[in-house]
Amino acid sequence: MKGTNSGVIAGINFVANDSKTRSCPNGVIGSMSLGGVRSTAVNSAAANAVSAGVFMAVAAGNDAEDASNASPASEPTVYTVGATDSTDKFASFSNYGTVVDILAPGVAILSTWLNGGTVSLTQCIHILIKS
Repeated sequence: MKGTNSGVIAGINFVANDSKTRSCPNGVIGSMSLGGVRSTAVNSAAANAVSAGVFMAVAAGNDAEDASNASPASEPTVYTVGATDSTDKFASFSNYGTVVDILAPGVAILSTWLNGGTVSLTQCIHILIKS
């Protein structure tokens, strides 16, 4: 699925603005599993969301390249997540580099599915933060 930077920015801005209208005593989390070429506009929107109090967890990207060339992964104030495989080794497709803050399972992730079933997903990085 492909979208536009303007759509991504609109979504980030919505979360940042909407978070101010919510009573979330433990904070607000924005999680984005997307990537694209480095964009000052996307990175600025992500940084503004962080400044508004949103914890932004973002995928490093799936192009096996330096994540500092991708957005929003290259924004220093977001929490950038790279992928590991089922043996806990760095996933061959995952972006890498100094902007990656943490690694998490990203290959053959067993997840719940429709009607009580399960499905194995790849390149689906999600982290849960509990304070």
